[in-house]
Amino acid sequence: MAIRALGDGSPYGELRNKIVRKCDKVATSTETLKEWKARAHKGGMTPQFLVRKAREELQSRGKLKRIGESKLQLVTVEKEADDKDDNKFLRLAIAAEAGYLFTMDNSLLKLDPYEYDGKRTRIIGPEDSLYHDS
Repeated sequence: MAIRALGDGSPYGELRNKIVRKCDKVATSTETLKEWKARAHKGGMTPQFLVRKAREELQSRGKLKRIGESKLQLVTVEKEADDKDDNKFLRLAIAAEAGYLFTMDNSLLKLDPYEYDGKRTRIIGPEDSLYHDS
């Protein structure tokens, strides 16, 4: 969903605009970027263009937060997703202390709200996210 939400002509363009406008920070890591690029390529999109466009837009507003691998390794995911491969997104949300995790993945969506260390991350789909004040 993340890559699809970045393209101007995508059905999630409105979500992308809301994220850029309202979110304080958008977190990313090497591991999550690899997956987004692979999904974009599989879907016939040009990931380099979309990632570059989004990165430039977020960086120009000072909103892109890159979480380093050393910080991610310190995170323990106690309540795991059914699909263990999705735990990388939970690690990123925990490390970034994210208020929201936007996804279309049912393995992650059913964990909403995700609570850890006295904090909470909402895990919501793109359609739902348009109605939240993030």
